[in-house]
Amino acid sequence: MPGTHLFYIVFDVLNVSGAGATEALQRVAQSSPTPPVVNGDVTKWPLLHRRVLLQAILDPVPKRLEFVKHKVVEEVTLTREERQKRIQDFFFTAFNEGEEGLVVKDLSSEYCIGEKSRQKAHWVKMKPEYSDQVKRRKWWWSFMWVFADVYYFLQM
Repeated sequence: MPGTHLFYIVFDVLNVSGAGATEALQRVAQSSPTPPVVNGDVTKWPLLHRRVLLQAILDPVPKRLEFVKHKVVEEVTLTREERQKRIQDFFFTAFNEGEEGLVVKDLSSEYCIGEKSRQKAHWVKMKPEYSDQVKRRKWWWSFMWVFADVYYFLQM
């Protein structure tokens, strides 16, 4: 289509190398203790530090290169029930704005590949089923299972 283009939405960084990499790694590592980096691999770093690193190495360009929208639910100041309610509110807001869903992640988690990431329960995907054949009742039960997963995730 004329006048349209694809753009990249960045949500994580797994490896850093090249010009400026050492300085960016050192800046982030100075702010908090981080595991050692071997050959640019930052997958052992907590997600929170990887996000800070991502912002240190990339300059967003509107409608070309952007960081994924995210919200932080503070674990320290809220009860489990308050966190669950806040996540539910985020989900309904995203759904009403036409978003596909949410991915709830533990900011202290390292990056795990494949099935191992699900086994460690560092994240849970919240996404209603979209289909002409799916009735509202089935969507609701699917949605309730998602919140059961979120409740389990918050108990970890």
